[in-house]
Amino acid sequence: MFPDEIQINVNALIPPGAISSADKTGGDGVRYRAAFPYRVLVTATAGIAVARRIERIVLLPNESPAYLFDLRRTAFVKKTYAVQFENGFLTSAKINKPSELLAGVSLPVDIIKSIASIPAEIIQLKINYNSQQQALLEAEKTKFESLKAFNDAVLEMYKTNANQTQTLIEQLKK
Repeated sequence: MFPDEIQINVNALIPPGAISSADKTGGDGVRYRAAFPYRVLVTATAGIAVARRIERIVLLPNESPAYLFDLRRTAFVKKTYAVQFENGFLTSAKINKPSELLAGVSLPVDIIKSIASIPAEIIQLKINYNSQQQALLEAEKTKFESLKAFNDAVLEMYKTNANQTQTLIEQLKK
């Protein structure tokens, strides 16, 4: 049996304008509408009797201006955001923003540390250069020693061949 009449009522549980913290100005960021609870009442009547009544609380976008989730940069620090939306509703927002004051105060100290480390880096470069130069000299020495040993071996081979040739010539003369 079908109802004679279906009536749907939607009532805001938070009156419009009750929350007025929405940003109406421009700015960098993500704009969204907050979800507000509404009561939805569906009543089906058959004749003069109520055949069925269903009541639910649902979350719907509100009618107020869009909210602004500010994503502007900050000086001296790296600000990170993790913003998640589901079906157009903001579900979570995480902001990691180190202290700008601490970063600003520590900037001169960081500069001084960088400047102070330059002589140490130059000395380290000089030590590295000297040790690499020493290693190159050792490699050159090993190369020359190998070449001398090779030349001595070739010279010895020639002397041996010359002696054998001289002996063979003397034997042939006899």
